[in-house]
Amino acid sequence: MKVTAIAEEYSPDLLPTLHLPRAKIRSCLSRLIAEVFERSEDDSKAGVMLTSPVREAGVSFICSSMAAELALQGLKVLLVDARALLSVRFISVERVAGLCRRMGSSQLWVLGAGETSKANRAFKDEIPGSIETLLRGLEREFPYLLVDAPALSVGNDANLLATQVYGTLLVVRNGQTSKVDLQKAQSTLTSFGGRVIGSVFNAH
Repeated sequence: MKVTAIAEEYSPDLLPTLHLPRAKIRSCLSRLIAEVFERSEDDSKAGVMLTSPVREAGVSFICSSMAAELALQGLKVLLVDARALLSVRFISVERVAGLCRRMGSSQLWVLGAGETSKANRAFKDEIPGSIETLLRGLEREFPYLLVDAPALSVGNDANLLATQVYGTLLVVRNGQTSKVDLQKAQSTLTSFGGRVIGSVFNAH
């Protein structure tokens, strides 16, 4: 997959103030989604993780925007916080799916720390399971699954999940992420057995 830039056809000085027609923004997101979820039909993993080489690259902004666009298209999508996901890996798929919160009447569902904190106390005596089993189960319930992971520079969460998702999308920010940072992040994820499917330039 080629590197995808969410701002590729717009002037960077316009994007920080978001002076773009809604249709243009949605067009960018739709194109990004189409490339990110372009995969072979026989691949056993469907989830996509977003992370960044360094902090404050806007991973949550891009991840939530993609999730919102999928929901606007009428597609059922789950937006998951990586740390919340790892914290409930010992809970059954059925219980975790029940924790996912639907956002209004849309097809957007979320699983974050707020949804998992009480569950950790309530189900703490369950037999530990695997993150792979949990993700495959969630993917059966939610055809589109996006994992919002912390930057590689501040934690190991993304590395732990790299092999359990279809692929990872790296978010880089204008004037903040260097080429060396990006290359190091790609190398790190690959060394853990992950698949880097592309990167997105965030000029917001």
